[in-house]
Amino acid sequence: MSKIGQKLDSTFLIHLQGALDFSPACIVIAKAPTGEVTYINEAVIKFWGKTGLSVTDIEIEQYIKTWKEYSADGHLLLEHELPLTRAIQFGEIVESEEIIVELDDGTRKWALVSASPIYDDEGNIIAGSVIWCDITTQKELEKKLDQKASYDFLTGILSRQKIFELASRAFIRSQQDNSPITFLMFDIDHFKSVNDNYGHIIGDEVLQVFADIIQSNIRPSDTFGRIGGEEFLVFFQNTPFDLGILLAETLRHKIESHPIMTKAGTINITTSIGIFSTSDDNMEVSDLEDVLLKVDRGLYNAKHKGRNCIGKI
Repeated sequence: MSKIGQKLDSTFLIHLQGALDFSPACIVIAKAPTGEVTYINEAVIKFWGKTGLSVTDIEIEQYIKTWKEYSADGHLLLEHELPLTRAIQFGEIVESEEIIVELDDGTRKWALVSASPIYDDEGNIIAGSVIWCDITTQKELEKKLDQKASYDFLTGILSRQKIFELASRAFIRSQQDNSPITFLMFDIDHFKSVNDNYGHIIGDEVLQVFADIIQSNIRPSDTFGRIGGEEFLVFFQNTPFDLGILLAETLRHKIESHPIMTKAGTINITTSIGIFSTSDDNMEVSDLEDVLLKVDRGLYNAKHKGRNCIGKI
């Protein structure tokens, strides 16, 4: 106990004990260097899900040691990586780290964790404390919001933001690995006429069917998303230009040969496609923005040639 602590009267210590016991934050204190748990509060029991028990009903060590802890990216934390161990054995102060706790029944919960060593008057570590809050609900909400932002609300395929994010990562990897990657940009030909003649509800049906056709005719390794209006993007990893253009032609033909049945009747559509591949030695690109400019230019050339075809820069 510090000199300040020595001066605290028993009444204050009782009040402090009460504050810890009923804090909404989970609190565990353990001895150094063994890690023997000497204190938990009621919030730990609640986190564990055993609401019918109190801290006096159980052996603390019986369950705390059975929990597994994972980093936010899913890595199982070894003993020396645990926040409490880092505080007790290495004197480290851990501040607001997100971890996943797997309880003894297999339930996983997210926790925002802080830990710190406790010293005696000579500066020796005699114990450590770990404090965490249950952020499972918050993380589940974040996941739902992320999923909502990642997918196009109309077609169910990747959103503009998500496919650009994935395309940027894939492009960087292809540069690092010196592997080819091919991009296709689609535009539904004369789509404005569909909206003008049949209305936006029918136009939405056409967009949905178009997306379904492309999605069902690409490979599992290919990535497809809507980038706005009637424009879509696909990229093929580890795919050189020659193979990419064959895949593009297959998709173009699938669209052309698939009558779309709508509430307003059958509608036939075609698509123009721009193509760009990093395997083209004559084209140097430094980032995704360069890639998109070139594939967009290819799309422009396809339209200029009369539509329902494939264009390159």
